[in-house]
Formats: sequence, C-alpha cells, structure tokens
Amino acid sequence: MKNKKLIIVFICIIIVFWALCLILNFVKKPKTDEDKYNKERDIEIKNLDDFYNTELTKEKDIRNLDSEYNSFDAQKDNCFVIGAMVHNDYLYNEFMENYKNRKSSFVRVAQNTIEGDLILYDILYDEKNDKLYLVTDNTRDEFAEENDRKIELKQFEKISKYTYQNHLYWILYNGEINDDNFKSDNVFIITIIN
Repeated sequence: MKNKKLIIVFICIIIVFWALCLILNFVKKPKTDEDKYNKERDIEIKNLDDFYNTELTKEKDIRNLDSEYNSFDAQKDNCFVIGAMVHNDYLYNEFMENYKNRKSSFVRVAQNTIEGDLILYDILYDEKNDKLYLVTDNTRDEFAEENDRKIELKQFEKISKYTYQNHLYWILYNGEINDDNFKSDNVFIITIIN
C-alpha cells in the first residue's frame, strides 16, 4: 500500500515537473514570423527608413532604383503604370479593395510627366494605424526645379476618386474634401482618371 502511494506521489511530481517545463518553454518560445510581423506593425512610420521596413515594402525600397529606371522597367516590376496606355491596372483595384476592407496594402504607381520623365509614387495603407503613406520620387524629373527633385514621405487619412471640374481624379487627402479645398495642401492628386 505504501509503495502504491509512493508511486502515485512520484508520478504526480513528474507530471507537475513536466507541466512546469512546458509552461517555461512556452514563455521562452522563440518569436514566430507572425510575432515579428506584429512587432513591425507596431512601429509608427515617421521616415523613409520606417516606410521601407514594413512587411509589404522591405524588398521595394524606391531609393535603390537606378536613375535610368523608366516606365518599361516599372511595367516589368509589376507597378501600376499610367500613361498613353495603362498597365497592371488590376493593382489599383486590388489596392482600393484592400483599403475599403481595412487590410494593409501597397502599390507603386509610375507615370511620365508631359516631357516624358518618370515620377514614382509608393502608396502604403497601414490597417493598424488606419493611415495612408505616400512616398513621391521626383528625382528623374529633369524639368523640375533642382530642390524639387527628391524623395519625400507624406501621410494622409483617406484615398478615393473625386470629380472636380468634370474630371475624375484619384487622390489622397486629409479631412473632408470639397471643391473649395481641392487645390489645397491637404489633397494630393495621384492621377487624372478621365
């Protein structure tokens, strides 16, 4: 009888020890990819380094593109290319659908100036902060003022289509939009749709 009690006590001690080991192992568990992704998403985007350090953008740093990068390169790189012909326009629909459903999304837009120089826009929607971030790259615009040929980061609250003076625009903006404030600093025109 004593032997049975000792065996039961011994088994209970082993079970408790095993359970403690599992708990401690769980606490010390290495970070998974999902944990790393969630930690990255906790970082607020304040500069270009932050922007290009997200799960959606880390392999797409605009600052690494060649100075001779053109719309043909952009088309091959699966960018939404706007010009005489539109290429990869499904990327626009995909981005806007993700935005509507509050799902993080990224799109690179490429379009030529009237003179034929390439302008690039990287647009990131961050679902966690419910914010839109825009990186503009005007470095290839030979007709722009020297101090305007730069890469900049801006933040916006909303993105949508907007009709102004019988033209349909794709815009990023802060606050509410109306015809009186359409040409303000709170509105960034990505492109004229028609």
